[in-house]
Amino acid sequence: MKKPRFTEKVILPVSKTTLAAAREHQADLSRFGATVEQLDDLESRIQAAESVTIDSVNVLGQKQSTGQKNVALEACYDWSRDLAFRMELAFGKSSVEYKAFPSGALNDAKTSERSMIALMPALIRFATDHHAVLSAKGQTDAIRDTGATLLAALKSANEAQEMQKLLRTSDTQNRYDRLKSIYEAVNKINRIGQRVYRDNPAKFALFKSRWPKYVPVEKVEE
Repeated sequence: MKKPRFTEKVILPVSKTTLAAAREHQADLSRFGATVEQLDDLESRIQAAESVTIDSVNVLGQKQSTGQKNVALEACYDWSRDLAFRMELAFGKSSVEYKAFPSGALNDAKTSERSMIALMPALIRFATDHHAVLSAKGQTDAIRDTGATLLAALKSANEAQEMQKLLRTSDTQNRYDRLKSIYEAVNKINRIGQRVYRDNPAKFALFKSRWPKYVPVEKVEE
């Protein structure tokens, strides 16, 4: 994602100062096509950039969706650990049935929604295939069937989180594009002003570039 050269904190104040000078001298700048409508459009873009709160909303939305995904992931892990314990109680650690249980993969999936989503169907089969024996260790029909419900919830939460990521990326790019267009419009006004007032040092100074030599752009999560 390509960022604008400067941050909003730089671009917006500079653009407003340049716009004010351009409005005051619009009649002279019109010699090279700077119309009132163009200046009005620039002002609208500046105001839109100042009022944008979409990114902060999406940051909150992403945090909320991440929290919901983590809750769903933990629920899947807890259900699976209970299943593993019942397998141990029912068959014993040295049994073929217990050794076939993917304990290592379950531990690896504890903090990975993708791994858990891939693993849960196999765990659900364990709960289903051995239900008759596991029921003696407390696995009810409802507990067995909860595995599929938890898997569906985890998939849904994961999809919601991914959608929030895409929305935030899209809104960030839109904000960048808006700032770039403002930056380019300011540069165009400055070029026109410098041409019009090339023999008038006082007014020429109004349209000298006000961009700093270097301002690091704030890092934005992509």
